[in-house]
Amino acid sequence: MERAEILGVGTELIYGETLDTNTAEIARALKPYALKVERTLRIVDEVGPLAEAVREAWGRARLLVLSGGLGPTPDDVTREAVALALGEPLELDEEVLSEIRALFQARGRPMPEANRKQALKIPSARWLKNPRGTAPGWWVRKEGKDLILLPGPPSEWRPMWAEVLPALGLPRRPYAERVFKTWGIGESEIVERLGELFVREEGLEVGTY
Repeated sequence: MERAEILGVGTELIYGETLDTNTAEIARALKPYALKVERTLRIVDEVGPLAEAVREAWGRARLLVLSGGLGPTPDDVTREAVALALGEPLELDEEVLSEIRALFQARGRPMPEANRKQALKIPSARWLKNPRGTAPGWWVRKEGKDLILLPGPPSEWRPMWAEVLPALGLPRRPYAERVFKTWGIGESEIVERLGELFVREEGLEVGTY
């Protein structure tokens, strides 16, 4: 089974200043698809470590999803890191820049120059419209793989992800999930009672939590 990997971008995630719920939620959305999520990572807002993580994950995964680091501030470096990892230049899209400027004008404010970076993308990427913010995402399809860049705020990335996920054309698998709740017995006793269910079979996963 092919792999998917998810990277949460942000130094604040490393130190727990912001709780990373994005990677788990994105991973859950992939359960009905024939992709195995073997790991999710949290990466600091630094071009070098982030580019290295993207390069490694891109070499392994059929699908790579990043959330965070698409804002206008100097520590938002996801675009730069992905461009470096894939060996492509960043180019300014004047049309998208005009759209971002129009968003600020609609709010009665001039666009800060810092927001220009949100109109940068690499040639192999297409834009993912952000209906609730100024940070559009990317969709890169090359070498038979997909790479998705999403902003960090859940209110922004959720509608973007809901739109792009079906469009990826990922292979699906027969999928169902059953949850059994127990009380008053420990995990070891559960394993003794239901031991045969824990024999790993292809396409079947059993876990205790």
